[in-house]
Amino acid sequence: MATQNPFIQQWIEFNKLAIDSFKQVANANVEGTNQALTSVIDPSGAAELTQSYITLFKDLGQVYTDSINNIFRTQVEVMNLQTTSEAYQNFWDIYLSSMKDLGEKQVELMQLYINATSSYLNQVNNAKKVEDLGAVQTSVLTEFQDNAKKNMEATLGVLNALNQGIEVWTTKSLNAMVEGNN
Repeated sequence: MATQNPFIQQWIEFNKLAIDSFKQVANANVEGTNQALTSVIDPSGAAELTQSYITLFKDLGQVYTDSINNIFRTQVEVMNLQTTSEAYQNFWDIYLSSMKDLGEKQVELMQLYINATSSYLNQVNNAKKVEDLGAVQTSVLTEFQDNAKKNMEATLGVLNALNQGIEVWTTKSLNAMVEGNN
């Protein structure tokens, strides 16, 4: 079927020419690529090149690992972990001793309550008349107050010793850390 319109006929001819040109360029590229792959590049050369890349990446990986290890060791040295470990142990010793002493003072205080209550009940049991109750209460409470005051002073002594211990520990630990980093 022949086309009568000259514009459409011309357009069809240009498209045929473009397709033929593309085929020629594609064929030339395929031939050139085949020649390059078969004549210029030797398969054993490609294997050698691949092996050199593998070695290069392995070496780069080792350099990276060594760098990370050096950074890690430097940070560990800066943090002075031995001194930090000793400081934590010393703090625990202070804490444990203080908690033991405070616990003893609390037990002593509970014993004061128990003794005062027991004394009060015994003296009430021995009272002969109601007027004796006032004297019993005064006697028991006065004794309890004196003993509780002594317990409170001893407890404050433990807390004061804890405060002094933490102050000494802080100064000693900070000095050790500063000296360890110099």
